[in-house]
Amino acid sequence: MAIQDLVVLILSNPATYIILIIEFALGFAFGYYFRKLIRGMIALLILGFIGTLLNYTLLIALRDAIVEELSITPEKLVTLAGLVTMTFGLVMLAPITIGLLIGYRIGG
Repeated sequence: MAIQDLVVLILSNPATYIILIIEFALGFAFGYYFRKLIRGMIALLILGFIGTLLNYTLLIALRDAIVEELSITPEKLVTLAGLVTMTFGLVMLAPITIGLLIGYRIGG
């Protein structure tokens, strides 16, 4: 039996068309909601990035008070702030991102 014969046999059954339409609708619904989910996740990542930038901006705004209180140079403070930002990024965002990617891969 050739593939063409099998396709003709499958398409000769009216239930096949109904099942194909239902499967298409299910795939469409999954894609639609999955896209909304991805948008939400991207929005959360953007919000986290904005929060980090705001904290960094606050640190720069408070730079003079911190420099005076800790008795360090402004350059050393900026270097320290960059190091702390990268460390928090690696400690907090990296595991979440890796877990997200692994979960996405296993779920897919």
